[in-house]
Amino acid sequence: MAWYLILGLLVAIFLWLSIKRRPQFALGVVIPLAFLFPVWVMLPLFAPREGTVVGSGVDLRVGIGAAALLLYCCFPKKATFPISLVPCDIAMIGLVIVHIASDLINQGPSWEIPAHLFGEWWIPYVGGRVAFQFRREVSSYWKVLTAVAIGLALLAIWEAFTNSSLLEMLFGDRPTEGVERIHTRWGIRRAYGTCLNPIYMGVLQLVLLGWTADAFLRVLRNRAPVAWVAAPVLSVIGIICTGSRGPLVGLVIAAIGMLFSLRPKWRVPILAFAGVSIVLLILNRNSVLEALESLAGENRASRSSVIVINENKEQFTSARSRFLLVELYSIAMKRSGLLGYGTEAVTGFPVRVPLGPQEVETMKRIRFVDNTYILMTLRFGYSGVFFFTAALVAAALQFIYVCTRMPTESPGILAGCLAGSMLGIIPVLFTVWMPPDYGFPLMWTCGVSSGLLLALNSGNLQEKKVAK
Repeated sequence: MAWYLILGLLVAIFLWLSIKRRPQFALGVVIPLAFLFPVWVMLPLFAPREGTVVGSGVDLRVGIGAAALLLYCCFPKKATFPISLVPCDIAMIGLVIVHIASDLINQGPSWEIPAHLFGEWWIPYVGGRVAFQFRREVSSYWKVLTAVAIGLALLAIWEAFTNSSLLEMLFGDRPTEGVERIHTRWGIRRAYGTCLNPIYMGVLQLVLLGWTADAFLRVLRNRAPVAWVAAPVLSVIGIICTGSRGPLVGLVIAAIGMLFSLRPKWRVPILAFAGVSIVLLILNRNSVLEALESLAGENRASRSSVIVINENKEQFTSARSRFLLVELYSIAMKRSGLLGYGTEAVTGFPVRVPLGPQEVETMKRIRFVDNTYILMTLRFGYSGVFFFTAALVAAALQFIYVCTRMPTESPGILAGCLAGSMLGIIPVLFTVWMPPDYGFPLMWTCGVSSGLLLALNSGNLQEKKVAK
């Protein structure tokens, strides 16, 4: 019942905004509003797979995205459809083609293939791409997106310090997804928020960090009330409240990425700093891992735990398990070929791919493929991970290009902030797989990058001067 009521409300908002302003603006408002609702509020379609409810129904993001895009076509006098292609478009088209080919070959024809394809890639990407076509709309979105980011941060803060979830009170208990219902770290309850795992909640807030940073810069330029200066502070606290190390590392990278985008003169020094940092991290890998283990409170006993991979004994902790995934799935990745094993094989954990001889205890300890790039390789093969990575990199570069072309104007500054978020997320995906909890907003943001670039190329981002 909650799913229908919320979807109906969002549809009503879409229609009202479309009539009052433009359907492009309505798209750019209602889809982000859906980020505030739990992913477990869904219209069930299939029986959940073992270890996950992902893919078992239509959540509110996909529901309102599909409804809004269909209704968008009902405004022929206002609706516009940019057909020119930019780099991220080409990468996404390649990913969609690989998705279809891989699932057809591995699973055979099924109506589930286009359903998954539309919900995972097409709806969020096109929704973001179409919404960001005109400067008037682009300049109006910041309040909505910043408010959404603040709302998510406040949910995380409340959950961490009150030891209770407002969303679970309203919408029922979230599915456990194979992890504890309540998990603590750093003396606080790790916040799940709208998501099924704290790290997903951390990455979701990282996706939206660029919007709160843009609000902060608007205050500095006297383009927003001073109260908005608290927005990025709340975002940072919200990420900390998830107790997740990956998003915290991504937070630092995102801040550096924003400086890289917004300050062209600093780009060479930042690149040099990044290169040196990467080399030092590689040379001091064990020290970094020990620091991450200490940060998570993994005691000496847990650090002395041992598992067996390919007949070799390996030290096991939560941090080290991310590195052990490469060795664990090396055989499967080598055999994945150009198209991988298909969606069905990697739905639910543990995944059903050829691993070679492994200890049963090892598979119990490392059930989840906490690396988006490894999971994408297993699912869609080498071509799939190539197009997926290319789409993320292209989105970041498109944001940077728009920022470089409009360094002192609001759309350009927003693009620079969003570029920083994207640059922060790309390495974080090495530490977590990509569920719809944050995957939908991430693909929507990729669509935003293409919309902004198309608007720039068509002249729709430039401020229109009124003749006297």
